Amino acid sequence: MEAFEERASKSPTLDRALSYQNVYEHIYDTHKSGTDVWEEMCAEASLYRVPVKLRDGRIAERGLPHNAVIGWSMIMKPPPEMVAALGMETEDIARFCGDGFRAMEQIEPRLFRDDNVEGEAWHFDEGVLHPHRIGTAKDKNGKYCGNLIDARLCIRINQEWPALMRGMGWPIDDLDLTDWDRMKTDDDYREEREAKRKRQGQSVADYAKQRAAAAGEVAAGIVRNAKQTAAETTAQAEQTAQQIVTQANTKAEAALAAVRLKIQQEIDDAKEQLETDRKAAQAALQGDLATWGRLTPRPTATALLGVLGASVEASRTKPVSEGIGGAMEQLRRMMAARSDNPGPAPVEGPTR
Repeated sequence: MEAFEERASKSPTLDRALSYQNVYEHIYDTHKSGTDVWEEMCAEASLYRVPVKLRDGRIAERGLPHNAVIGWSMIMKPPPEMVAALGMETEDIARFCGDGFRAMEQIEPRLFRDDNVEGEAWHFDEGVLHPHRIGTAKDKNGKYCGNLIDARLCIRINQEWPALMRGMGWPIDDLDLTDWDRMKTDDDYREEREAKRKRQGQSVADYAKQRAAAAGEVAAGIVRNAKQTAAETTAQAEQTAQQIVTQANTKAEAALAAVRLKIQQEIDDAKEQLETDRKAAQAALQGDLATWGRLTPRPTATALLGVLGASVEASRTKPVSEGIGGAMEQLRRMMAARSDNPGPAPVEGPTR
């Protein structure tokens, strides 16, 4: 009744204003309601007989037990996240569902072959477009085989279906499966799997509420993280600014110290040069030409004459000492003799 035209659903995503778009199909083309489909399946099962041999050797017929599984129903619906990620249109969804049904038939052809399908409904009124399929549990010989639907079959479907779909080109991940051997020995693991099983057993409405609550928690977490990130960013920015100021102050102090050191070095160099010049001048005045030459960068006769002349000018108020006057007179005679004998005249070469 949920699958066909009754739409007996409590799903919060159901929009009954769109239910007129739904498509319902049945093998007899006369049944559009879920009630009709089920009653038809029950009537067929009530007529089923299998021959049995009695104790006295006679052959009799026996019907199905009252608790026999006579059919199955299936929903094939790609997750909305997958539809959005792959940009799936109506044709893509139909192809996905068709491939999904074929994969189910490969896993258990006795149950899920096309010949067993009683009816199919395509829902356009409940989120992503998806089909519901209802079938009879019979093998190819017409024997009811609903007892194949058990935990082992569910495990096989979970193990094999994703790989089969990947083989048809769909990006389906393997499922998170329960390790039943571990369930027997690991208490924590068993509690975790039981909690997950309860979540999976929820109704559509409860599942939607859980998804909404989870989305709310995620949103709240995003807001909290955003606020925390903003606070951390602000604190980091303030710390960085303080570090920049501190570094700037440190650089300024270092630059000032370097300038001061350079000035002091220049002052010391100047003092040292003055002291050297004083000692050189004193050595020149005392006639110690060797010491004067060692202390003077360029010890030429002209430089020595300049030093002695400066000393004479500085002592004009006092009689010039005999040593200084004699030294100057001797130096002038030497320089005059050099100017009177300039050396050989240059020779002009041949010209053309």
